[in-house]
Amino acid sequence: MMARIESYSLTTAAQWIDAGGSGKVLIYVTGDDVRMGLNQTAVANEPYFTILDGTTMIFDQPQPFNHEPFFFRADSGTATLRLFVSGGGIQ
Repeated sequence: MMARIESYSLTTAAQWIDAGGSGKVLIYVTGDDVRMGLNQTAVANEPYFTILDGTTMIFDQPQPFNHEPFFFRADSGTATLRLFVSGGGIQ
């Protein structure tokens, strides 16, 4: 598989999302700020990383999220998270 593109509807409940891949990872958020953490407790309390509404983040090789469990949730309402994960074939 060269790449995959997925869209997730987020609420304030933690949701596990597989962002693993061997190439670039692009994350785009709309609707609300999104919290990103390593477990369900982190996105509910602390420590979490905030991705602001309207932001595109690009994580590059080598394997930025390889075998990492990431949880996402909307900060205070609902959000859409779009995820593009390349398989390393895109330069």
